[in-house]
Amino acid sequence: MKRWTMRLFYHFLDLAVINSWVMFKKINNIKGNDQLHNLGTFRLELAETLCKLGVPANGAKRGRPRASSSNSFERRQIGSDVIGQFGWISSRDRVFAKIEKTIRKKEVVTSPAEYVSVLEENATVTDLSKIALYDWKKGYENIIKPTTSWNFPFMKTKHFFLTRTKTENILVQGEIHYKSEINTKGLITKNKKKIGMLRPEAIPANNILPNKEKVRDVTKLLEKHYGVEWRNLNFLHYYRDIENRLQVSDAEGFISEITDDDANCLWEHGFEENNSHV
Repeated sequence: MKRWTMRLFYHFLDLAVINSWVMFKKINNIKGNDQLHNLGTFRLELAETLCKLGVPANGAKRGRPRASSSNSFERRQIGSDVIGQFGWISSRDRVFAKIEKTIRKKEVVTSPAEYVSVLEENATVTDLSKIALYDWKKGYENIIKPTTSWNFPFMKTKHFFLTRTKTENILVQGEIHYKSEINTKGLITKNKKKIGMLRPEAIPANNILPNKEKVRDVTKLLEKHYGVEWRNLNFLHYYRDIENRLQVSDAEGFISEITDDDANCLWEHGFEENNSHV
């Protein structure tokens, strides 16, 4: 049974924050202040202010020092930088929102280079075709349970908490909202399997090809919008090059991209020793 009391608490807490934001905007309008914060910025500043309340000027903590407890597991969260006790929007969420806003302003995006240019304004972009990768899919399929057997809807989940126990098992807690932490953890390692058994094979650089069915669908879409002579258009060279690579290789030595039939498998990177962010 889910903790309905926590849901109710966070619901009323959220209502109080939104009402405060509405009052904040009204007061600033009366004062003629045009620099109004959006709700996300208001939440962040409110959280920072509340964290500073009661803290001495010299930074010393009050009360008895807390004894360090020895935990039996290591915990990491995936999906955002910081989700605090009150679930405030993190800096990473604002970056994603900025990227999405910029891309939505573009009527048509025909080349991955356009996405890269937008991403490079806010983050570091690595071209995976130039570096060797690990075949995590084959590496974990005998160790990690398929996502359909997890205790939460994987495809709807935005926020993951991974817990690595001392017995080398992995527990996962999934949240469909960034600012909630209400679901229970579930074991995702298979019976008699440990995460330390994960040994993915290396894939040479530029040795992965897209799935043929996906390329065929994209080709039909390009023919519909640009005609059968779309291959002669220079700004569509990216898709032409992929099609040529499929025709030339059509076989051995190249690894096909994950297909839609693999939906039961994990899609994230594998679990590293320190359980770093994904």
